[in-house]
Amino acid sequence: MRSTGDTRGKTLVIWLFLALLLDLPGATLLAKIAIHRPPVAGTGPLVPVEYSVVRLREMVDRLDRHNDLTLVEPLKAAAGIEAVAILEERLAQGYAPVDEKRLVVLCQNVGSASAKVRKLAEDELAGMGPPAGPAIWRASKAQRDAGAAAVADALANAARRAEDRSGRMNLAMILGHQYQQHFDQLFTLHWPAFVKNFTDEAAQRWLCHVPFDRLWAKIADQPAQQRLRLLLLLCRSAKWDDAMAKQLAAFSAKEVLDEAAATWWPVETEPLQLDGAYGWTTRAGKVEGNVATDLLRLSVKMPDYGNVDERGQWVHINHWDRWHYILRFEQVLSSKDALVVSERVIHRDALPYHGGRLQDVQVRCETVRGVPESVAVPTVAMSGPESLSWHTGGVFEWARPYIPQQFHERLKFKPDRYAVPQVTLPAQAGSNAPVPQ
Repeated sequence: MRSTGDTRGKTLVIWLFLALLLDLPGATLLAKIAIHRPPVAGTGPLVPVEYSVVRLREMVDRLDRHNDLTLVEPLKAAAGIEAVAILEERLAQGYAPVDEKRLVVLCQNVGSASAKVRKLAEDELAGMGPPAGPAIWRASKAQRDAGAAAVADALANAARRAEDRSGRMNLAMILGHQYQQHFDQLFTLHWPAFVKNFTDEAAQRWLCHVPFDRLWAKIADQPAQQRLRLLLLLCRSAKWDDAMAKQLAAFSAKEVLDEAAATWWPVETEPLQLDGAYGWTTRAGKVEGNVATDLLRLSVKMPDYGNVDERGQWVHINHWDRWHYILRFEQVLSSKDALVVSERVIHRDALPYHGGRLQDVQVRCETVRGVPESVAVPTVAMSGPESLSWHTGGVFEWARPYIPQQFHERLKFKPDRYAVPQVTLPAQAGSNAPVPQ
């Protein structure tokens, strides 16, 4: 039986042929649209199409700026890995800075008497991307205040289009499709590069965004250290899941920590120490001033753990983006030494590029063990009961002056429950130590 999609497709071709033959109005435009018409779902796989580099760049640019959906399927069908490089390049660029003088001219042109000038201005404003959004909204408000409702509406529409990141999200989706489409070819390119240099950005990007099961099967015969290194890379990414954790469980805590120290986490911020049922330790990528970046925490079944066969295994693995050291405790309280504001990205983009979904950063105060030598923060004489309140996420008003301003709106302060403790400033503050206000 002939499918509906096939019948409609043939009918459209016949109609367009007759329309072009008779030179009917609009026939040429319809023909151009039909050329880029996405295939009907379920009619078969995409047929690879060769495009020039110039054409690929034009298509990528238009989809990015205007979210032209007629280009999605053609870009997914682009043959060769040239499209991969162009997509990666575009997504890594971020959005261009706003040309403020040009923006002012375009906002004025939106009020032109010429429909063509208005349309061109609106399209160009929309193509400036999210950085232009606030300025266009301000122009819209000014026009509305001046009584020019039609111009204000047109500018508001341009602002919404500029802030719409759908085009960039579609580019990321297409790149993911291209990564899988050229899996074998890209594997031979990126896996040796990763083995040689684990910081290779292109290799990391690809390894983090191809199906894990397919990738893991491909490296099943690779040395254990290389497979462990891949798992630790994935632990830093948005792709980390139970399937990856299951493979990591085959490695002991010592193997994981040794490889962590040799790769992305060279700095120990919390030495391994028993705290409750398990030992806990934290490592960081770096510590600058009072900020530790890219933190990995592991819980370990210690040498005296009850089940002999499970000793040396890791249990929990956690990742933070940053710890901002705020206060050091005068004495160890509940096995903790300091108070930090932690940042953890809990919803990352599908690809680590500018654009796409906005990252959702979880910010909270919590107590930690150990203070790196380079950290210089005030010392607080806090009581034991209050330290437990901090450990559960409480943020008391007295600490506001010691917490960096950028976190004030993200943290929920509450009235002091205990007597305000004495705080002693450090003799030499860190480069970004908060200053009491």
